[in-house]
Amino acid sequence: MAAEGGAPEPPLVSVDPAAADIYADLFTEDGEGGTLLKTQVAELTDRVQRQEAQIAALQQQVEALTEENGQLSERCAALTSNISCLFNTAKLELARKDDAIKELREK
Repeated sequence: MAAEGGAPEPPLVSVDPAAADIYADLFTEDGEGGTLLKTQVAELTDRVQRQEAQIAALQQQVEALTEENGQLSERCAALTSNISCLFNTAKLELARKDDAIKELREK
């Protein structure tokens, strides 16, 4: 934007031209920096691929454990129901035996 006199406004931040190229130190005259960057990119790409493989393996593990958890929950519910029925049957059988003993004593 121009000031009222038509002159351009000074920049908000002045940047030293030597510091403006933040990547200048990465490359040397013989191109070693490019090799270093390619090596680092290859290492990081390999690391990303290994971590993605690990993530996939962990997701499969989560799915398997979730399925196993569901099966165990169903089994637990069935066992709870069975033990409850068994307990109620035992109580009824004890009551029946008590009645039978009571009748025998009365005779």
